[in-house]
Amino acid sequence: MNASSLPAARFAHQLPCCPPVPPAFRHAQQRTKKYIPFHFIRKRSPSKREPLSSTQALLEQVGVSTKEAPPILASPFQAARLLQAFVSRPERRDPVMFGMRVNVDLKRESVRGVTQLPYGLQADTRLLVFCPDEEAQEMLDAGADFAGLTQPIQDISKGWIGFERCIATPVVMPQVLKIAKTLGPRRLMPNPKSGTITANLREAIKLAKSGAQIEFRAEGEGEINIQLAHTAFLPAQLLENMRHFIREVMKVRTKTTGATTSGEGTFQWPPHQDIRFTPKTDPAIQALKVESKTAPTSEEFILGGSLQARGGPRILLDPTLMHPTSTAYYR
Repeated sequence: MNASSLPAARFAHQLPCCPPVPPAFRHAQQRTKKYIPFHFIRKRSPSKREPLSSTQALLEQVGVSTKEAPPILASPFQAARLLQAFVSRPERRDPVMFGMRVNVDLKRESVRGVTQLPYGLQADTRLLVFCPDEEAQEMLDAGADFAGLTQPIQDISKGWIGFERCIATPVVMPQVLKIAKTLGPRRLMPNPKSGTITANLREAIKLAKSGAQIEFRAEGEGEINIQLAHTAFLPAQLLENMRHFIREVMKVRTKTTGATTSGEGTFQWPPHQDIRFTPKTDPAIQALKVESKTAPTSEEFILGGSLQARGGPRILLDPTLMHPTSTAYYR
């Protein structure tokens, strides 16, 4: 028996009906096989429930739910203590941001204003003062970084924005309106609601440079975000600024919500039932269906709040404890 026929003779007894394939045609037979792409290969479907970790399995055995827990809300006093615990280098004076969400319909009303914090931030704010050119040097001596009228307007119209805040006198506002399209989108346009149009420029410069005067405005779904303090503040100073700011926000609540600062409504419907006709007997009054709009309380007006330092966690505040008269600021 030839040596080349040994493999075929070895398996001849297993396949009696199939003659041995010559070696020259073995590769051709393999190439005729149908190619099956990878995306046709059926993969095992993953199980509906992923295997629990050892910690989750142990919690389920004890009876503790492994679902996501609701957020933990802290009182203002607790939030100030937690914020201080996460600050490693208070000498860096990193900003502490305060967020607040109020119940307001911004399509019909607005919540905005300016206030003086009890403890100023001592921020290095670049200030521009729009005043007559002959008073420019006087404003620079008072502490302004830039002052004047003709030259600043020309520079701003060419694209220069080298300041963070600007104030003006009512006399020069007609000239300042020429650059309203440049200052308006950047929220730098002076207006009386924010206190940036005033006749007493010296006092306005002093307040702007001290960092105690801040401007706030509700945006989006009623969010108000400001820098309330920095990390070098004591907890008592931070809480005092927070109480003062919330009190000022509640003062500028619009009367269209039917509420005053004391929380009492200015309009009530239906009136007292001692009138001549009641809705059951008078069809005209029965057809007039007006929903009763009661004044929202402070808890309903304040929907939430938060404190956060740069690089630290966001601490959520309990809205029911954020009222300025709450004892949660002291314990």
